[in-house]
Amino acid sequence: MYMWNKKEGDYLLQEKIVIRVDGNSKVGIGHVMRCLAIAEHWKLYYSAEVVFLTKELPVYILDLLEEKGFYAHILSLDKVGSETDGELTREFMEATNSDWLIVDGYEFKSFFYSTFVKVKFKIMIVDDLGISNFYIADLLVNKSLNYKNIDYRGRTTENTKLLLGPDYTPLRQEFIQSKAYRVNPHARKILITFGGSDPVDATSIILNALTLMNLSNLSVKVLVGPSNLKSFSLDEFSRAFNDVEIVYGSSEISEMYIWADLIITAGGTSLTEICYFGVPSISYNIVDNQKSAIIIDKVYGATNFLGNISEFSFDIFQDTFIELINSFSKRKLMSKNGKDLIDGKGNERILEKVKEIH
Repeated sequence: MYMWNKKEGDYLLQEKIVIRVDGNSKVGIGHVMRCLAIAEHWKLYYSAEVVFLTKELPVYILDLLEEKGFYAHILSLDKVGSETDGELTREFMEATNSDWLIVDGYEFKSFFYSTFVKVKFKIMIVDDLGISNFYIADLLVNKSLNYKNIDYRGRTTENTKLLLGPDYTPLRQEFIQSKAYRVNPHARKILITFGGSDPVDATSIILNALTLMNLSNLSVKVLVGPSNLKSFSLDEFSRAFNDVEIVYGSSEISEMYIWADLIITAGGTSLTEICYFGVPSISYNIVDNQKSAIIIDKVYGATNFLGNISEFSFDIFQDTFIELINSFSKRKLMSKNGKDLIDGKGNERILEKVKEIH
């Protein structure tokens, strides 16, 4: 399975990779996007053939995978993460003679993993919360800043290698290959983005707050994911306010990050991307399982975390927002802290560990 490339002086892994992951308006697309980041790197530098094995993915994600040169195979099953799911996944791996299985999703727990005892293929699990009773894996990746509060002892196989912490944050090539970000002394450009689905409509909460603040000389862009079911109501803002632009499903997210002087976002996958660029941000948790944003704020100073969006306080938001846009020094320090936290080499570190297993 190896090819020696004399020019590069390294082994290139020409392997078959299967990624078991799902995405929809309920669970979002964060799991898919970080798997996509690993897949892009594996294909670009190691000539891998990649198949996304899924029960459900939005059409626009399927189109994106095709555009990137990846395949998708739809599973017919009733319950994600069930023993049947595991059996179908194992059968697919064996039928296609695939080399690596990557699994990412909160529904995959002990029932699912129990089907992978004594398999020939290698397994990488991408985790966040540590909620399974046990994991069968060669590599277990948890890039969450909450990893120190998760004890994997006694819940993995003897040979499982743990790759823990922000050093193993996977980033898509779009971000890694983008130009550098510089902090603007005068903050006027505001980006609002709450992921691919925004299930609690946090976007509208922030837009309403900015409207009540009645600030002048601001340019606001709202990045709306294709799975956002409330997108129709956001059009009213763009019609009522000339300086609010609604952008639907942009394929150039990195350009929008670089455009912004301040980003208001959720505490999930997008926040680590924003930290990598060094864009100052205000962040909220929009689902209970988002654990990293408070650590990114309190420990690393790379965002201003204001708690759960369900407990939104207009006064706290207004004070924080005005303080940030008026303080070049605070935004500059936040930018530096974000860049120091996420260095963009997570893909490389993960694949180096993959090579060690062979």
